[in-house]
Amino acid sequence: MTYGFMILSMYDDDDFDDDGYDVPCPHCGRVIFEGVDQCPHCREYISSGDFRKPTPKWLVILIVLTIVSLLFPTISVLLNMLR
Repeated sequence: MTYGFMILSMYDDDDFDDDGYDVPCPHCGRVIFEGVDQCPHCREYISSGDFRKPTPKWLVILIVLTIVSLLFPTISVLLNMLR
């Protein structure tokens, strides 16, 4: 009797539901179950603040362009005063 086969057969793919409750670990990036307190891969503790969504790149670019467009007239006036 092979124990490895018994262990594998106990955990069929049908036992695990794929309802989208798997999330990447915010520390190592490997897939973990959503409700765990500690990542089983990297052993880092998970808190609810670790799962913040990053700021989209388009929003950062938009903010930078807005600031530059607001400062451009001021910079050009200052440069004209120095001449």
